[in-house]
Amino acid sequence: YERYEVSNFARPGYESKHNLTYWRNKPYMAFGIGAHGYEEGVRYRMTSSIQNYFEGTRLVEEEKVGLEEEKNYMFITNLRLKEGIDLIEYKTHFGSDLLSEKKEAIEKHIRFGNLKVEGNRLLPTDRGILLLDSILVDLI
Repeated sequence: YERYEVSNFARPGYESKHNLTYWRNKPYMAFGIGAHGYEEGVRYRMTSSIQNYFEGTRLVEEEKVGLEEEKNYMFITNLRLKEGIDLIEYKTHFGSDLLSEKKEAIEKHIRFGNLKVEGNRLLPTDRGILLLDSILVDLI
């Protein structure tokens, strides 16, 4: 088994597609009581009350995700993964260079051995994946 994200291991090809959808910050729909969804830049939550659900009150919370929140979600979710953040995707989506934008924090964690750049990816090292919270504090 190989670690593919901060808290999960799997044989190659058997990683949880469900979890990877969250950690890659991709859209997902909410179905049923207490479910959460993320579509078209909106995170939402369905009611946890079975009575309210059957009476038709289903959606109880919505959050329009702005640009800065979206960047923070990308840090939080993508850095959970051993594959890290795709720097080209970041630049295409946000119109800025992550390595320049967060230069001081990234260089600090590269020096400490917590992050590395491989090709077009910023990813946590084996040490960094264990210290993810401290990396995120500096990035966010």
